[in-house]
Amino acid sequence: DGAFEGEPKFKYHDEFQASAKVGEKGKE
Repeated sequence: DGAFEGEPKFKYHDEFQASAKVGEKGKE
């Protein structure tokens, strides 16, 4: 089902990757 075990705010791996990409843009 794409469940992602890690940060509780990221329930799905796709959502995690999307947020990660946005996070990378925000950091740099």
